[in-house]
This record gives sequence, structure tokens and C-alpha cells, in this order.
Amino acid sequence: MNTSVVGLFLIIVASTTAANLPQTFIVCKKSDPNWNECLGDAAVDAVRKLAKGLKEYKVLPLDPLKVSGISIGDAGGSVSVKQDYKNVEVHGLTRDLEKRSFKFDWDKLILSIETYNPQVDFVGKYKVDGKVLLLPIRGSGNSNITMLNLITKCNLQFEKYMKNGDEYVKIKTFKVKFIPEKVHLIFKNLFDGDPVLGPPMEKFLDENSDILFKELQAPYETSFGLVFKQIGNELFSRIPFKTIFPD
Repeated sequence: MNTSVVGLFLIIVASTTAANLPQTFIVCKKSDPNWNECLGDAAVDAVRKLAKGLKEYKVLPLDPLKVSGISIGDAGGSVSVKQDYKNVEVHGLTRDLEKRSFKFDWDKLILSIETYNPQVDFVGKYKVDGKVLLLPIRGSGNSNITMLNLITKCNLQFEKYMKNGDEYVKIKTFKVKFIPEKVHLIFKNLFDGDPVLGPPMEKFLDENSDILFKELQAPYETSFGLVFKQIGNELFSRIPFKTIFPD
């Protein structure tokens, strides 16, 4: 949904920049035979330590992760809704985060990650207009999209480039897959607060959240991937490749 599902990507960046962060952070050397395992542990450890950010290293807080805005176009289908979100906060990215798998293919520069969060909340101001299962929907106000027992799978493709005589990496693609056990979709003030139309639609959305989320899932994942890519590349552009991945 946005910008940057940045949260997970910043988690990765937090771990890979560990060589430049305080000594309490785990540093993984490529020569370590258990390098992937070390890197995954370092990522989770760094995320927890950076939950509130680190001003001296220009690392913003990860929990809540703040995003100025996200726009999702009308993709068609049974849930055909144009969505705009402002002043977004993503809560729960660091709380009780678990690493399920973490693998970096050194030759192909592909990073694959699977994590688990018991609860992630996407909170912000919304504006929607479209149709849900042939029913018209519109409105603006406060929203909260909650994903429970969330498994997130990320796949990143990097490429190298030279800058000022040093080798750097950037993300070519950042693909995200959300697999929640349960979803709650809460949108207040639908139909601009109409007391007849609004409450029934709000109830309908919440009672059918799991089904509706599957229809909206792909554009959410695409938007999050783009955001993570943008934020990730801003951070990777500051640090040479060999600093991120020491021998």
C-alpha cells in the first residue's frame, strides 16, 4: 500500500548497515559458513533495536513506520475501488517479529525473506470511491487495516553500479506477498457519515474482510513493494557494497 512496505525493507537495511551502526549490532561476514543464518538473525536484532529510530545515523523509527501517502488505482474486478491514504502509520512491524527464512544468493544478487508478525495495523486517513461486489462505496475519514498472524514473503533483485570509485548496489525489483490468517477492514465515515448508508457498509466490510482483502491484496503488495524499493535505494546509495557485505 504505499510507499515504501517499507517497514520490512528498512528491517533489511538496518541489518545490512550494521557495520556502520553501534557495536551492539550483529555484523555478518561473507566468509562465515553460516552467513545467511547470521544475516537473518542480524536483521531481526537490528529491527528491534531500531524500533524508535537512530537519529545519529539518520534512521527513522520503524514502529510506527510513518508514510505520507499512498494511492491505489481502480484495478477492476468484483472489488473495484480507487483508494488514497494520507498520514499513514504502520504499527507492529518490530513487535514480536520472527524470522522464518532469510537467504541471499550471492551470485544472482537475490534476497529472499520470510517473516512473521502476530499483528500489523495500517492506520491512516482514507478516501475511497468505487464498487464492492456491485455495491457502491465512497467516503473519507479514519481507516484501520489489521492483519493478524501475518506471514510476509519478500523477494529482492539487486544490481551493482559504480559511484565515486566504489561499488554500490541498488534494488531492481522488490516483490512482496502478504499471507494473513485474519484481516479486519475498518473504514469510518463512509458515504460522508450518512446514517442510513454508512453503518451497514462498515459492518459489511468488517464481516467480509478476509474475502475483500484477497481482491485488494495484489495492488496493496505492489504498492508496498514500490515503497520499500524507493526507501531501500535511498539508504543503499549511502553505503558501499563491501561495507554492507564485508568479506
